[in-house]
Amino acid sequence: MKRISLKSILLIILFATLGSCNNSKRAAKIYFNKGVVEQDMLKYSEAIRDFTKAIKLDPDYAEAYNNRGLIYMHLKDYNAAVGDFSASIRLDPNDILNYSVRGVIYDKLEDYNAAITDFSTVIRFKPDASEGYLARGIALANSEDYNAAIIDFTTIIRLDSNDARGYKQRGIAKEYIGLHYCEDFKKACKLGDDDSCEWYDEECI
Repeated sequence: MKRISLKSILLIILFATLGSCNNSKRAAKIYFNKGVVEQDMLKYSEAIRDFTKAIKLDPDYAEAYNNRGLIYMHLKDYNAAVGDFSASIRLDPNDILNYSVRGVIYDKLEDYNAAITDFSTVIRFKPDASEGYLARGIALANSEDYNAAIIDFTTIIRLDSNDARGYKQRGIAKEYIGLHYCEDFKKACKLGDDDSCEWYDEECI
């Protein structure tokens, strides 16, 4: 009587495991796609349910964490959203969009130090993009570190002298610490920012 070797048994177990893994990933993809449709239809409870099923079947499904996190953010469940984007960052630490979104959520939670850390990561990835400096500058201003915020807003202006956002936000920060701000509002107004025009007319003329 021939016996099945231990090696053959291990191979059978391995192939069975791989088959199960592939089936799980396929099922996860089905739930994910269903969740995307529900998300687009604004059926958020159903979408969360299906993204959660996808994650249970495939715990490394970064897109499912992202989409579920965006829904939590929309529903203002910010702690749950942070958890999902943190999971996504853990799975793909080079996706800068996840740091940007998590930074915005931390800012909404008034965890400004965490927000600043995330936006600083964005800046390390893309040092020549204004958006990271704008987001970090606003978080710094929200944390009342106006001098550091002014440095970030000035960097925006250095990167693009026609970016009204840099002048507007720098003017706001300067006003908080008693520095002359009218020229910044005037410049932002000339570049098309209506708020700056209104503030300049009210406070500087």
